[in-house]
Amino acid sequence: MKLLILAPCDKVIIDKLGNPSLISIIQNLNVEVPADNPVPSNAVVPREWYIFSHWLVADEEIGREFVQRTVIVLPSGDVFGDPATGSSVPFKAKDISANIAQVIVNLNGFPIGMAGPITVKVWIEEGGKSVTDVIAYPLRVVHVEPKTPVTALTS
Repeated sequence: MKLLILAPCDKVIIDKLGNPSLISIIQNLNVEVPADNPVPSNAVVPREWYIFSHWLVADEEIGREFVQRTVIVLPSGDVFGDPATGSSVPFKAKDISANIAQVIVNLNGFPIGMAGPITVKVWIEEGGKSVTDVIAYPLRVVHVEPKTPVTALTS
C-alpha cells in the first residue's frame, strides 16, 4: 500500500463516483493571542477539520482488512488526544478496478495552545502490525497579536 495523498483540510466532499474534493488544505493556523493574556498550553478551539488520506492498494491487498492509525504530535512532542491509540479507522480495500482506498478522519477540536509545528502522522496496520512506513505531514500554529480594533471617527 502506498500513500498518494495526505491532507488535513476544512472539509472533504466525495461525489457520486467516489472522487474527493478537499476544501482549504491546512498548512498554517493563525491564532490571535494577546501578549498580556496567553492561552493555556493545552488549549483547544472548537473547530471541525478532517485528515484525508488516499492510498494506492496493490492487487494482492484487495479484500483484506486494514486499520489506518493517525496521531497528531504537538510542538512539545506530546500527542494530541489519546496517546495510546490516536485515531484508528478500520477499512477494507474493495474496488479491484480502482485500487484506491480513501480514509477520512473527522476531528472536532484543533490544538492551539502552543505555537509551532504540529505533525500529523499516519500509517497502515494489518493484524496489529505496521505494513507501511509512518508518513508525516507538517502544520504550523502561529500565535499573532490581535488586530487593533477600528474606532469610529467622530466630528
